[in-house]
Amino acid sequence: MTTPEADEPDQSLRRLDLSGRWATATLSLLNLAMFLVMLLAGASALHVSMEHAVAAGAADPGRVWQGEPWRLLTACFVHLGFWHVALNVWVLWQLGTLLERLIGGARLLLVYVAAGVFGFGVSVSLLAVPTAGASGAVFGIVGALLAVAGLARDRALGRALVRTLAPFIVATFLLGFLVPGIDNAAHAGGLIFGWLLGYGLQQGEGASDSGKTGYLGTVALVGSGVLLALVIAYSARPLLSPRYHAVAGLAALADKKLEVAKQHAEEVVRLAPDDAASLVLLARVRDEAGDPAQAQKLALQALRLFDPDPERAYAEATQRLAPWGDDGDGLWGDLRTNALLCRAALEEVGVALAPEMKNQCAWLKLRAQDPAVRDPTGALPIARAAVADSEGKAGSIVHTLAVALADNGDPAEGLALLEKLAAEDRAGELPRGFLDEERQRLKRLVSGAERPATDPVGSP
Repeated sequence: MTTPEADEPDQSLRRLDLSGRWATATLSLLNLAMFLVMLLAGASALHVSMEHAVAAGAADPGRVWQGEPWRLLTACFVHLGFWHVALNVWVLWQLGTLLERLIGGARLLLVYVAAGVFGFGVSVSLLAVPTAGASGAVFGIVGALLAVAGLARDRALGRALVRTLAPFIVATFLLGFLVPGIDNAAHAGGLIFGWLLGYGLQQGEGASDSGKTGYLGTVALVGSGVLLALVIAYSARPLLSPRYHAVAGLAALADKKLEVAKQHAEEVVRLAPDDAASLVLLARVRDEAGDPAQAQKLALQALRLFDPDPERAYAEATQRLAPWGDDGDGLWGDLRTNALLCRAALEEVGVALAPEMKNQCAWLKLRAQDPAVRDPTGALPIARAAVADSEGKAGSIVHTLAVALADNGDPAEGLALLEKLAAEDRAGELPRGFLDEERQRLKRLVSGAERPATDPVGSP
């Protein structure tokens, strides 16, 4: 986010008493505390992965649509890296203290929360991509400041606010069009809602015409409340969004509700048949209908739309549409969609280097709970290719190959790989203590005290 600057701040702004800052300080500390919690949970300081961001409460559309609307609020305090949180908190401090002095701390909190939720509701409904950050809420503060500027009796103060904020607004939106990943939908939603709510809150003292403003302010407050409720409700089920139907259709397939999935597939064909997420749903429907060749073709088209690079495309597609987890006994989630995307990505990448993607596809085949996806035999050559691509330098990738060897009847060779990892102290990417546990497990396999996990453990 860019920041408003002025070579010579207007005297009207200089005269403001900015001593009352408790609300701004509270919001700033909450943002910083959330970032600290994410770091303690293992997130990278400079670039937080979307996995960590979603775990912390980012506005992931698929999860919002599946019953987690609270993410529209928590996303206002989640950031994707040090510079992201530092810049947003700095701008929040600059503008928040100003608005707090003008309308009070409690009203500032209301503007931040309501505008932030509204902005993310707009973003989830229109863009349908995972998003997070305080900037939508900060733009709500900007909108409220513009409302104050329009109602201020002190015309010099009003003009000073507009002169200070206008370059900031223009520069930030221009940056959003030029730089990928900046959420202009959340910014615009926050700005508009902040202005409406700010207009409603700014009554009585400081208003140019208290009677007129009191009436219009009540209308603005009621209108903002109704508008917020409508956006929250629509963002939970945006029926005009093709990606909503894609995600809902994939969820229906995961729940074995083929007819429901077909209904959503009909909607994505009507709304946006060439959208990447829509193509993934259509591919899954064709796969379930017994047409794997057409399913593969559609999945390939989808991946190319997500990103020209197959590895990045697979990562983005699975994160948005088919996330999976591990409950300790095996992988769970919409693994058939993930497996379909794996097949397409492996075909697209061919012999090119893509160690992370190949490693994930191999692990999926090794530990999927769904017996239709689990395939230890098919995992072994993919795991070997991943190790070759990484030149054996990534401990997590070598570990996958060791498991694949063990599950294919060669625990001794797998154990040798793990012993080498331990001797060279290359277990850094693996969870603490995990390498030792795996070494002990493979030792039991070698001795015959334990059987390999080659049989599917059943569907979740």
